Amino acid sequence: MKKTAIEWLLGDSPQEMLKSFDTTRNFVFSNSLNDRSGWMVQNAVQSTVEYFKQKTGYDQKSKWKRDYATFERVFRELFDSSLLHGVHKMVQETLEMIHENNRKSLEPNIPHILATICVIWSTSSKRAPGNQLHPIQMLCIFRFLEIAPNGEYFNQLIEVLPGEGKSVVLGVVATYFALLGFEVNCICYSDHLSQRDYNDFRKVFETFKVQEKVKYSPFSKMCDVLINARGNVKDLTKGVINSVAQNKVSSSFQESKNISKETKWILLIDEVDIFFEADFYGATFNQDVLISNDKTFELLKFIYRNRNDVSFHSVSESKEYLELTQTFSRLKRLIDFEIQKMIEDVKDFENTPEKSLVNGKIYYKQHDRMTCEKSFGYKTAFQYLESYTKGEIQSEEQVKENVGVLMGCGNFSLAEIPKDFDYIMGVSGTLQYLTNQQKDIIRGYKIERLAFAPSMYPDSRLNEQTSGFSPILLMPNQSDWFLRIKERCQEHQRIGRAVLIFFEDQGILREFEKGYKNELRSLQILDGDETIKQATLTGTVTLCTRPFGRGVDFICLDPETKRSGGVHVIQTFVSACEAEQIQLKGRTARQGDPGSHEYLLCYVDLKKRLGTKEGAPPNSGFDSLEEDQKLTSLELEKKMNRLRDQLYQQHLSELQTKRQQVLRNHHETSKFHDLLVNFDGTTQSQEQIMDVLMLLNESSLPEAVRKYHLFFCLDES
Repeated sequence: MKKTAIEWLLGDSPQEMLKSFDTTRNFVFSNSLNDRSGWMVQNAVQSTVEYFKQKTGYDQKSKWKRDYATFERVFRELFDSSLLHGVHKMVQETLEMIHENNRKSLEPNIPHILATICVIWSTSSKRAPGNQLHPIQMLCIFRFLEIAPNGEYFNQLIEVLPGEGKSVVLGVVATYFALLGFEVNCICYSDHLSQRDYNDFRKVFETFKVQEKVKYSPFSKMCDVLINARGNVKDLTKGVINSVAQNKVSSSFQESKNISKETKWILLIDEVDIFFEADFYGATFNQDVLISNDKTFELLKFIYRNRNDVSFHSVSESKEYLELTQTFSRLKRLIDFEIQKMIEDVKDFENTPEKSLVNGKIYYKQHDRMTCEKSFGYKTAFQYLESYTKGEIQSEEQVKENVGVLMGCGNFSLAEIPKDFDYIMGVSGTLQYLTNQQKDIIRGYKIERLAFAPSMYPDSRLNEQTSGFSPILLMPNQSDWFLRIKERCQEHQRIGRAVLIFFEDQGILREFEKGYKNELRSLQILDGDETIKQATLTGTVTLCTRPFGRGVDFICLDPETKRSGGVHVIQTFVSACEAEQIQLKGRTARQGDPGSHEYLLCYVDLKKRLGTKEGAPPNSGFDSLEEDQKLTSLELEKKMNRLRDQLYQQHLSELQTKRQQVLRNHHETSKFHDLLVNFDGTTQSQEQIMDVLMLLNESSLPEAVRKYHLFFCLDES
C-alpha cells in the first residue's frame, strides 16, 4: 500500500535518514494522480508532527502550490503558442527576465522561466515528445531552486524512484542554473547514460545558447575539466620546466592559465551511489606529462642510436645526459629513474598492440577502434624516432612533440574534488536505503537537506504473481545453471514476454551466449540505444552486464509484452548492496507496468563469495546446497542480504581507509597546482616548483629504482 504523506513523514527509513541531518526544512510529498490539483507538499521539521504545524512549513507549502499553478498555466499558454509561432519570442523574454533581476528578485519569475524551459524540452525531446512534467517532478525542481535566507542555494539530495524522470529533473535544473551563469557539471556513472541525457536536452541548451555552460560525463572525465579550470596542470608543468631549459617564460605559458573563479560551479549528481564506488572514493586522478624539449629529445636519440648495447653507465657518461641533468639538477634522481625505464623499453620498443601511422601520428588499436591518445611508456617515443629515421615522418618538430621524459605531476583524490564546487545537488532512486557509513561519507560533502518523493504511479506491479517477493533458485554448478537460465527464458518466450538477463561481467555473459545462441530465438546483447528499444519486445531475450542494471530506461511499449505479464528480469549474481539491488529490480515494472524479477544463482559462486568466513559461527554462510535448498525464497533472500551487507560494510571501511591514504598526495598536488598558477618566472619560483615536482614523484622512486644483484656464496669446508 502506498504511504500517505504523514506515514512518509514518520516512516522508519526516512525518519532515520532525517535524524542524522539538519532537517529544519526537509520535506516528504504525497500525490493524487486522479486530481492533479490535489497534490500536497508537507514539510518535516525535526521529524515530529508538532513542528510540522509550524508556520514555516505551511508558507512553503502554499508557495509551491501557487508556483505550480502558475507554471501549469504558463506552460499551456506557451506550448500552444510554440506550435503556432515557434519559441524565439518566449526565449527572448526569458533571457530579458533573467538579465534584469538578481538571484533573489528572480524568485517570482521562476515558474515562468521553468515553463519556457519545459516547453522547449517537450517540443524537442525524442524520448518524451509533447510531455508535460509531472507535479512531483516540478516539486523536486522547486525544491532545488529554493534560496536560503542568506541568499545561497542548499546542498541537497532528493530521492526520485527508479524510472520516474530523474534525468529530466536534472536537465531542467541544469538549464536554469546555466541561464544564471553557473558552470554546470552533471555526473553519472556511465558514458552511455551521460550522452543519452545530454542529447535529450541538447536542443534546450542550444536554444538558450548555454551549451558551453553545461557538461555531462562520468566523474572521472569531469575531473579533468574542474582541475584545469584554473590552469591546465600538464601545460603549466611543461611551461615551467621549459622555462628552466630556455631561461625564459614562453607566451604560451600565460595562455595555460584560466583563473576565473568568479563564476559559480554547481555539481548535479545522477545517483548518489557514485560516491561509494571503488573507482571514485579512495581512487585518484593521476596527472602525467611528457616533457619534450631539445635536451630531452637529444637524450632519447642517444639511447635509440645505441640501443643494441646501451646501459645506464654509458648514458650517464654521455654529453646529452650531462647537459640535461645540469639544467635540471633538482630533478636528477627522477631523470635517472626514467632513464632506466627508457633502457628497458628500447630493447623491444616494437612490442606494442597493433599500430598504424596516419599524418605523422601513431595510432594504436583499442578495443574496436584506433586511437592516437594512448601511448606505451617510452616504446611509443622510440617508435616515433624509428619512423623519423626511416623517413616515414618528415617533420622533426612533429617527432619532438611525442618524444621526451615522462613525469608525474600529481595525484588528485577523486573524493576531494566535489568539495571544490560551490553547490552540490543530486537525485537518487535509493536515498532512504543509505547505510550509516554512507551517511558519514555524504556528510563530508556538506549536504544540508534530504527529501523523499513517493512514486508518481500506482502501487508497484513488480512480482504480482509471487506476492511481491523475488523467487530464488540455486543451481549446483555452472552447466546446470546455464541450462536452467535457458529453460526459464524459453518458458517466458512461449507466453509472449520479454526477458532481461543480468550477468556479473562480460566474460560470463559471452560464455552463456556462446553455448546457447543457437537455442534461444531473438537473442541479443545489450550494447546501445537500438538494443534497449528491442529489449522489451515480445519474445526478445537480452543479455546485459551489471552496469546496465542502473539508469537504463527499458520502457515497454509493446502491448503484447504487457498483456503477457511485462518484462521478466533474471538476476544471476548477488548485488553488492541494497541500493544496487533496488536499481536492478527497477529495470522492470516501470511506470505502472507489470513485471517480474527472480534470482537464478550458481551455488559454486555463491559459496565462494558468501560462504562462512574464518572466525564466523559454523554454517553462518552458504556452505551446504542441500541445507540451503530447504529454505524458502524469503528465508534465502534474508540470509543472502545479511551476508551481502556485511561484505559491503567491509568494502566501505576499506574505501574510507584508502581515501585517508591518498589525502597527503592530494594536498601536495593541490599545492603544486597553486604554485604553477602563481608562477612568476623567478628563479625562486622555479626552484619551489621543481622541489614539489620531485616530492610528487618521490613515492614511485624507492621501489622502482632499486636493482638487486643476488650473489650465492658457497662454503666449501
